[in-house]
This record gives sequence, structure tokens and C-alpha cells, in this order.
Amino acid sequence: MRSARVALPVVIVGALVIIIAYVGWRHGGPNQFEAAFTPGGKVALDLSAGGYNIRGTPENRIRVEIDSHDIRDVRCNIDVSGTSAKVILEGPSNNFRATIYVPQRSDLKVDQTIGDLVVTNVEGNKDLGLNIGRLQVEVASGAAQPSFDGSVNLGSLRAGPWNVEKGGFFRDYATKSASPYAVRAHVDIGDLEVSQAASLSKAQ
Repeated sequence: MRSARVALPVVIVGALVIIIAYVGWRHGGPNQFEAAFTPGGKVALDLSAGGYNIRGTPENRIRVEIDSHDIRDVRCNIDVSGTSAKVILEGPSNNFRATIYVPQRSDLKVDQTIGDLVVTNVEGNKDLGLNIGRLQVEVASGAAQPSFDGSVNLGSLRAGPWNVEKGGFFRDYATKSASPYAVRAHVDIGDLEVSQAASLSKAQ
């Protein structure tokens, strides 16, 4: 009987050690949800499954906004080095959504696994990749319209500024312009949609 009483606390302590170790591995240190960043640099984003809205603003910083109920289950790190920044964001697997604010004049490199990705009001080069889901990107109209190279392995490609609409396997469209900026966007399985903004707004 004594050995059974001793064994029970040992099991409980062992379980606590495993839980603490898991939580420490899962969150990997303190979360960082914003950082100062000068316009004109490059922001690389590594995003887990979820719904993300990347918005350009007049602010000289990168800021990640999430629902307060998700904070305990989120791992977020923003690493700034000169004119480059790396954002790693991993949230819960169920209905996670976040808004990521960047300086309006920023080059973007985005890699996302599954979900929805929307990019608006960002002036700069964009290299956007989504494995499965829907990718929407907004570009300026008129002379500021960028060069574009878009593709989907399976799904639909709609590029409104160029009156392009395709669906099926291995669809793509590319065009050059005099703009200093270029947009490259790829979806493995899902939808890619490009819309046209009348102009880039200077307000958030």
C-alpha cells in the first residue's frame, strides 16, 4: 500500500513535468506583438494556418493584432535587423485570425500554409505564397500598376486589373509594366484574386 502511495505523487510530478515541457516548447519564449520598423524595408512573414489581413499604414512599425482570447495559444516573434524584418506567427488550429500592420511602403515576402490571406494598401514588391486556401491582393490603379506574375496549381485565377479569369489545373498569367514594383503570387490549391484600388490610402 505504501508503494502505491509513493507511486501516485511520482506519476503526478512526471505528468506536470511533461506538461510544462510541452508548454515551454510550444510557446518558445515571450511573445512580441509589435516593433519599430522604418518604411522602405523588406518584411518576411512566416504564417501558420489561419486567416490573415496584412495592411499598410502610415505608422513606422510592425504590429500584430489578434483576439485577446487567442493570446495564450499564440507564438509570435518579430525580429528586426536594419531594413529587414522577420515575423513568425503561429496560432491555434481552430479559426485563428490576425491583422498584421506594416509601413505602407514595404516589400513583402509571405509564406502561409492554409487559410485566407488578404493584402491591402501596401506599396512595394510582393512575393506571396499560399499552400491551400484563398489569396487576395490589392494593387493600385493607373500608372502605378505593378508588373504581375500569378499562378495556381489547382483552382481559380482572377486578375481584375488585366481582365483575366481562369480556372482548372496549372493556370497562370504574367505581365510587365513601367512600375518599379512587381507582384508575384502563387497558390498551390485554391483561389488567387487580384483587385484594383483607386489609390493607396494614407490613412489606416
